[in-house]
Amino acid sequence: MTRLSANVIFWGRFLHLGNVSPYDDVMDDVAELITERLSAPRGEGFSAAQLTVLRDGEPVARLALGHPARYAGPDAAELAPEQLEPLAPTTRFDIASLTKLLTASVVLETLAAHGVGLDEQVTRHLPAFAHAGVTIRHLLTHTSGLPAVWGGWRERPAPDAALASVLREPLEAPPGTRHLYSCLGYIAAGALVERVAGAPLDELLATLVTTPLGMTRTGYRPASPADTVATELQELPTRGVVRGRVHDETAAVLGEVAGNAGVFSTADDLALFGEELRTGSAGVLGARTRELMTTPQTPDGVPTPYGQAVGPRLGDPAFMGELAPGGIGHTGFTGTMLLVHPERRLTLALLTNRVHPSRDNDPNPFRRAIAAAIADA
Repeated sequence: MTRLSANVIFWGRFLHLGNVSPYDDVMDDVAELITERLSAPRGEGFSAAQLTVLRDGEPVARLALGHPARYAGPDAAELAPEQLEPLAPTTRFDIASLTKLLTASVVLETLAAHGVGLDEQVTRHLPAFAHAGVTIRHLLTHTSGLPAVWGGWRERPAPDAALASVLREPLEAPPGTRHLYSCLGYIAAGALVERVAGAPLDELLATLVTTPLGMTRTGYRPASPADTVATELQELPTRGVVRGRVHDETAAVLGEVAGNAGVFSTADDLALFGEELRTGSAGVLGARTRELMTTPQTPDGVPTPYGQAVGPRLGDPAFMGELAPGGIGHTGFTGTMLLVHPERRLTLALLTNRVHPSRDNDPNPFRRAIAAAIADA
């Protein structure tokens, strides 16, 4: 298992161990790209960034720049310089839809342990799900026909009522006929695996993935807001600048533990998960799980804009840029990215809070620029 030792940390710069690294020539450019976004006007950048890059499982670069929050309070007032806290490599980010990769691994490991097949009907294991004909594979490959999002969070239902409503949401297409990225599919998958395993999703994640991988800074519902990075000023519902609570509105009404979002983590921890996905060297993810998460798994005849595995996207140039050929990964709405490249023997975890204090900027050009700089190395 890859272990990221403390002596690799050098805040605000990159530190390399041993001989001169080919990454030395590009790291100043990477730091400049990040610094430009840290100093951008309100709504055009972010306040915090972590980056961890592993090559052959060894850290070649680690970075923690900025501040966990630049704005605070009900009106997102800008903090005075003396109020700004330093960002640490151990500060947790709301990773948003990167949660789906962890959910996929939990679902696959649980199904294997209980002898449940991917092509079994969801209703067999989750009777509250309203749609016969939808399989577990459909949920996990975004081919269920479920819509992308659910607007019922605006009514602020209790968690049980919210889940019941999500599971009844009408389909937008027949199962297995259309690829449509769907948070609802992963919420349903999370609910299903809880019934199969007889345990809550957050406990399953800890037991099956994060604890055996040594991901000590990863999990749902962090205990201390001060240990986390701030996200958005949310006025519907009225939450002020969100910090230490899940940003995703649907996950919030579901009790902050959901299959689509809600996990907080660090770049170092996510790099550990990426390495296990790439190599399986820790023995935490089974060979079948890794195969399903790194090869196309959509039903025959369903067109997709990129390769869709169980969880990750394959070769998606929208965020992978020059690393798209052979790239495996995913993004999170809050400004996060995990990218694994087996051919280059590379794992890249990039975390930002680009929704702080608003969600108006497009994070993909920045992600592509970082990927291009790493590719050049």
